[in-house]
Amino acid sequence: MNVENVNWPWYVSKWWKDIVTIDQGGGASWFNGEVIRRVHNGLNTSFWNTKWRGEMIFCSKYPRLFAISNQKDAKVAEMWEDRGTETELIFNWRRRLFVWEEEILNNLLRDLHGFDRTQGEDEWCWKLEDGGRFTVSLTYKKLAEVLLVEDEWGEAEYRVFGQIWKSPAPSKAVALSWKGFLNRVPTRVNLVRRNTLPTNASSICVFCNVEEESTNHLFLHCKETRKVWKKLENWLEVNLITPSNLFSHWTCWEGQLSNWKELKRGMRFIWHTAIWVIWNFRNNIIFKNGGIEVEVVAEEIKMLSWKWSLSRLKTQPCLYYEWRWNPRWYLGVLRG
Repeated sequence: MNVENVNWPWYVSKWWKDIVTIDQGGGASWFNGEVIRRVHNGLNTSFWNTKWRGEMIFCSKYPRLFAISNQKDAKVAEMWEDRGTETELIFNWRRRLFVWEEEILNNLLRDLHGFDRTQGEDEWCWKLEDGGRFTVSLTYKKLAEVLLVEDEWGEAEYRVFGQIWKSPAPSKAVALSWKGFLNRVPTRVNLVRRNTLPTNASSICVFCNVEEESTNHLFLHCKETRKVWKKLENWLEVNLITPSNLFSHWTCWEGQLSNWKELKRGMRFIWHTAIWVIWNFRNNIIFKNGGIEVEVVAEEIKMLSWKWSLSRLKTQPCLYYEWRWNPRWYLGVLRG
């Protein structure tokens, strides 16, 4: 399954596309290595261009045969013809095969030995799971192996990576935070480094129009962003000095009341929401000519966290004005 040049349908989540294509080299090797095509009736699987037998697609493993085939776009089912009670594999070549090409064909036939079509639709299977079904937990562990280079992180950073998914926030918000920790959010600085933007494109922060838009600057150190965090600190009745990076900020933020398990989960929940809202306001400025108003951003974080809390927090639902007045109580911390 080659996802590098896929024409994605409009309804596919951009977060899923990012996760599929994320890799040290910018390709999709990690994903391709864990996905396999399980063929049943063969109606929806390309014979030559899909990895369905062995570890290589046939057009790459047998390029000579592929070059002279008249069936380059054939599905697996189309390569077999019914002959009474049996089916026979039929190849259609542009010319007769040379003797040495016959030997290559024999190798291909050996790869196909033992395959029988069955009833049911073809399906993609996830090799990380015995049942072939996709799960977030094992996918996260696999990506951690791919992306978390041991020399780059210390014990504190690994602890954060183990905590960020232990939050009731929506997966899309947690995934954005996760990419932020990895410095893989497409900020202007990162886009310039990847040569994604034109050489004359600006890398200046869209909020302050002063400093370069790095990940830490955008989410923590920009003068406008700092004001937003201060609004949230006042709302939650906590106080902290802005640290140098997202790892330290996360640790300080969720550790404000370390004795309260429920509050730690709640603080993580609001932290993820804040990162999500800040990023979306940034995108609105770039793509929709929006603006930045600290009070509006802070209120949006409060509003969105309340909306998400109604369905995602295991606590008694509350009205919005109650959430704004004392969110910690509704996070299940302050009793009575």
